[in-house]
Amino acid sequence: MKTKGITIWERYVHLMVLGVAVLIFITFAAMQFLTEPNAVQGSGKGAKAVLPGEVDPMLEEAAKRIQAKIAPGTPSPVQIAKQSTHVDDFQSRLDASISPVERLAVSDYRFSPAEAIGMNSSVSKKPYNVPTVPAPTQVVAKEYYDTLTADAQKSQEALAKLIPVAPYDIHWATAGAEFPLKELLASYSQHGPDGELAIQPLWYGQTGKGVDILDVRVERQELVDGNWTDDKILDPIPGQYSLRAELSGKPDASLRTKLLGYLITDPARQSEIIEPTFYPTVGD
Repeated sequence: MKTKGITIWERYVHLMVLGVAVLIFITFAAMQFLTEPNAVQGSGKGAKAVLPGEVDPMLEEAAKRIQAKIAPGTPSPVQIAKQSTHVDDFQSRLDASISPVERLAVSDYRFSPAEAIGMNSSVSKKPYNVPTVPAPTQVVAKEYYDTLTADAQKSQEALAKLIPVAPYDIHWATAGAEFPLKELLASYSQHGPDGELAIQPLWYGQTGKGVDILDVRVERQELVDGNWTDDKILDPIPGQYSLRAELSGKPDASLRTKLLGYLITDPARQSEIIEPTFYPTVGD
């Protein structure tokens, strides 16, 4: 081979390049085994270098800590002082009567000019007539047999305990009657047999022509060993809308306003008290 005119650099430059590449490869290989070139230094205080293989476990651990803090029922790490509220006091004042007494005194009838202008006035001590609530008419009672739907059985805890497994067969009785409300209203305006005063119209309605039914009580007797037991007032069926719990205490003006407000704002509640809806059944 003719080499005349070719310098030594030109003859061995490929070997020198190869040697440099080998040295670089050896250097990188040594760094991989002797040092940690892929480690990343964190920026936080006290942070340490993290290798690629440690990233996933650290992220998983951080995710578990975050999940534990946002899980339902986990107490807040920040203690917030309970602020005083005036909502309850405002609501109680709103429901309370504006009258300084439970009811206003009703004066006696005036027969002289002096009494007519308020002289020698006196508070009436006559009792008021207690109206007699007329008995219902056309009372009927019927028995039924059917099967509750699965959704109905699950809707009330009492039903789930009473009929725990399918089929949810049920046997019940329902009663109905007509109530003479006109006679009841007429009795409100009547005087008593011994001169008792009639009830003031504004005491039982805005116009004296309405009746608000707050509860319907059903009584039942049972035949035990050939004898009828005493009357027993039945509780409303589970899930039925009822104001009986509120009426169990001593009613006052605030309770009256509250309960009548329920019936005025949602007339459907009055229907649920008078004619409550039974549970959905397979036979409808």
